[in-house]
Amino acid sequence: MTTRLELDFERPAPGEDWELPHWMLVILPERRADAGHYSGQDSLPATLLLRVAGEPVAIAEPFTYHLTNEYCYDSEYYLVLRASEIVDAAAWSALPFGHLAEGDVFAAWDRFHGYEYLRTPDSEERAMSYGGDWADLQLLVDDEHPRAAGPRPTRRVSPASLLRAVRAGDVERVRALLTRGADPNAGRDAPDAALREVSVDRNSTALWEAVLQDSPALVEALLAAGASVTAPWRDAMPPLACALVNRKLAVIPVLLAFGADPDEGFRGETARRLADKLGLSELLNAARA
Repeated sequence: MTTRLELDFERPAPGEDWELPHWMLVILPERRADAGHYSGQDSLPATLLLRVAGEPVAIAEPFTYHLTNEYCYDSEYYLVLRASEIVDAAAWSALPFGHLAEGDVFAAWDRFHGYEYLRTPDSEERAMSYGGDWADLQLLVDDEHPRAAGPRPTRRVSPASLLRAVRAGDVERVRALLTRGADPNAGRDAPDAALREVSVDRNSTALWEAVLQDSPALVEALLAAGASVTAPWRDAMPPLACALVNRKLAVIPVLLAFGADPDEGFRGETARRLADKLGLSELLNAARA
């Protein structure tokens, strides 16, 4: 395995944009975007030396990931670069991702669709093809490949990170992400770039996922942080009705305690009428008492 590869950026003429080399093909010269979904293990270099006009600027670490889309039933294979050492701070700051520091992810590549992402200041919250964004990707990299100096402070929390934690049933992580500012209504508004024609929309929210796990702790954490207890969109089933239909009975008292309305309508139905049909009226009434 090659321990280090080198990549040379050409400095642009005044008024011109940076011409970025095809960094992903330097690392994986035999792996093309049209190769389809690839699940095998690649032999990656340990580091990549970035140069500008021949002068060393930074050392980067490459990683490969199989990333689940938190908004669609889909997943992608990504190649990711993280800056491990900045050799020349002035030259680094002139690069398109020069606002970043050591430990930050600065480039990613969707190897199936061929999408290339550079972490420029205006792309921080833009969704990538797997449904996450830079904040989510940074968290995943830091979790799986901790820096020797420890994790860098996260600038923001991606909704995709919260959805992943809820689906994993990780109550403590969910609470920690919410404390750091995660949106408790994650999933109500899926990013457009996460929903492609080849994918099936999950049509789910963090609260729905918590309800379907019948986890009072997850449901309470989300509702206490401000998650809406009403239906997420027009004609959608409200969380209380969702709990009744799926017989997730442990979360019903929590939903009611946070203001769930048994008479909220959806497609001509209500949770109260559903409870009658399912023989759960006594449970619903006891939980409301």
